[in-house]
Amino acid sequence: RQGSNNLDLAGQVDAILGNSSAARGGEGGGPEVVDKAQAMSVQKGIRQLVKHVRNAKQAGRPIKHLQSKKKRGEGRDPELWLKTAAERGNTEAMVLYGNLLITGRLAALRPQRVSTPAGKRGGPGVIDVEPVAWGSPAEKKKWEEAGVDWYQKAAEKGQADAWYNLAFLGFEGRVLPKDDSVARACLEKAVDLGDPDALYVSGMLLLRNDEKDQKAERMLISAADFGHAEAAYFMAMTYRMRGDLVAMKARLEQASEAGYAEADFCLGDCCYNGSDGFVVNFPVAVRHYAAAAKRRHAGALTSLGAMIYNGMGVPKDYEKAFQMYQLAAECGSTHAMRNLASMHLAGEGCEKDEKKAQYLIKVADKGDAEVKAQDAAAEAAAAAAEASEEKSK
Repeated sequence: RQGSNNLDLAGQVDAILGNSSAARGGEGGGPEVVDKAQAMSVQKGIRQLVKHVRNAKQAGRPIKHLQSKKKRGEGRDPELWLKTAAERGNTEAMVLYGNLLITGRLAALRPQRVSTPAGKRGGPGVIDVEPVAWGSPAEKKKWEEAGVDWYQKAAEKGQADAWYNLAFLGFEGRVLPKDDSVARACLEKAVDLGDPDALYVSGMLLLRNDEKDQKAERMLISAADFGHAEAAYFMAMTYRMRGDLVAMKARLEQASEAGYAEADFCLGDCCYNGSDGFVVNFPVAVRHYAAAAKRRHAGALTSLGAMIYNGMGVPKDYEKAFQMYQLAAECGSTHAMRNLASMHLAGEGCEKDEKKAQYLIKVADKGDAEVKAQDAAAEAAAAAAEASEEKSK
């Protein structure tokens, strides 16, 4: 969805540990004692961690990619810190530790090499840690089962993320046996606890069976009210089809503020075309296209390149337009590839090069053909599924 997956997990852990009072053992090296103030600080810190590394649920993985940093000699091992917090009953830590075990990225929190010299990016003595894969298949199974155990412990304590993750594993048939009925029951638990992602997924599942399901719409509205960007965007498009442009604009702006690239792209189109109750405003269109472009939205990059090329809302600049089209082409835009071909043929923003132009057109044609084939396959699969459902009735 939407944004970078490179998260400085261990750097945040170090900051949290550095800001909280250090736990100390008793006078004879006894067990650690955590006072109430520290416990509250740790709990707050874990919530911040969960906010940034909670599962990439709509991207199809239980957790985002981790790129962690740990200052030498400061604090304790982040892995041990998370495990200790989980063992002490912190449900957010249970879920996060389970994520690390199940994704095989537990070792990602262990320093492997020094890649940032003192005084360079990241400060003195910072260790960049790369993800490390599981060891043997037996070790992988052991870690995954342990991760599920942590999810179940957290779920029993009413942790919404844990229920959602158990549902995810059940739907996917990963670690747990594939069982849609059990997965849906877990998802319902997360819904009952007000989890925005669970509300969104449940609503979309209901809409698959009935496009006019009122319960589904209430779920999506609730998810949007909780700040779920995709739910807000979906409701914006729903309001647009109904002709409620005021509600559409409000939900689009909400999704845009939440960082949803598609919402900014849509707002850019509305301001460019003066459609859906918006007035033509090229500078504002550029601003929205730029916001989506920063999140690697191919259409926004292409549109922004076109506005720069034509000097609409920004100074006309062929070189900058060419660069923008290049970025869009790298993101898969065949429109951008054709525009680059045209600029190569005319020598606009680049040197004339007919061979490059022909190559780009060839690549664009191939890309368009692949998309067309994928669309046809998807339509056939949907039709087959619908026929199967009708037959089962």
